[in-house]
Amino acid sequence: MKNYMDNNHQNISKDFQTLSDQRKKLVNKYHLEIDDIDFAEEMLLKRNYFDLINGIEETFPDGNKKPKNFSGFAFEDFVCLYDLNVDFRTYALRVIADFEIQLKSISSYYFNEYVQSNYPNAPVTAYLDKNFYHQPSADSNLFPEPFHKHFEKFIFFHSRREVPPKYKRFVDANDSETATVYKNIYMAKQMAEVPLLRPYKTPPLWVVIKLLDFGQLTHFIAYLIPNVQKKVKKAMGFEDFSAMEFIQALQIVQDFRNHLAHFNMINKFESTISISNDLQTKLGGDIISVYSILGILKKTVDLEPIWNVFSKLNTLISEDDSNKLSPVFDELLTNMGAKDVDSWQVLIKNN
Repeated sequence: MKNYMDNNHQNISKDFQTLSDQRKKLVNKYHLEIDDIDFAEEMLLKRNYFDLINGIEETFPDGNKKPKNFSGFAFEDFVCLYDLNVDFRTYALRVIADFEIQLKSISSYYFNEYVQSNYPNAPVTAYLDKNFYHQPSADSNLFPEPFHKHFEKFIFFHSRREVPPKYKRFVDANDSETATVYKNIYMAKQMAEVPLLRPYKTPPLWVVIKLLDFGQLTHFIAYLIPNVQKKVKKAMGFEDFSAMEFIQALQIVQDFRNHLAHFNMINKFESTISISNDLQTKLGGDIISVYSILGILKKTVDLEPIWNVFSKLNTLISEDDSNKLSPVFDELLTNMGAKDVDSWQVLIKNN
């Protein structure tokens, strides 16, 4: 894993520049062609110089050099690359949402199936009882280290001994499980703040699981009884993955999701997740690329929406009579994990 706390950070200070200053710098210093001043300044205002220029410049032939030189390219070329990034991000988040929805539905179903089959008298709030889960041992190689360290602090198990006074009025004296809900620190807060839970005195897991973020969901799955986890893996299409590989794959998807959700450029994605050698083999190398992440998602969901981006890219390539942008598109795709559009087509469209 890359160490982001080393001494490689540079102390860079940037002074504020007006839109006019930014535009002039692009023209005079970096030799970028700008014909429409109003359009350029509008885009710099609405899309941010850091994303629109810095976020994409490395895909241009001399974008990494000092000084940068964008001679032969126009401002509209940067807008074109920016728009491709936005399109990819939009469709990728749609695919990841489908993946996450299925993961939540499947994992909550098999947890409840396990509880009801083995403990038919268990309460609806069984998901808040760590006795219905499996705690990874500290010397186990089945999970990444944080999972066995954080078991006791997992949100479903982090409870007070008593219901806080401000919640006591919500506790039903004839239903002890309402006390269980309000003793739990996470659930008490959610019950007070989330409209989705208002109809319930003791909300079931298949409702509560909708509230979990991707990291919390991954911890929930890591702590499932092994046989339950195995069913979840199979239903999600990861039957050939070990428990460790499955959890690491979910961490990778979360890492990518977070990158996209913060509106970062696709070509800037660099995963911080450490993975096992076996998972590296399954993903085709030690570099976690956008291409390999789509391979993970494909095990569960249809990637077809993402093809819209490559269909647009094919059109742009066919319209690029001078082949000016061909090396830029090649670099963009290379940064994402596969240079040829054909490779992406095989991944996205073939079942």
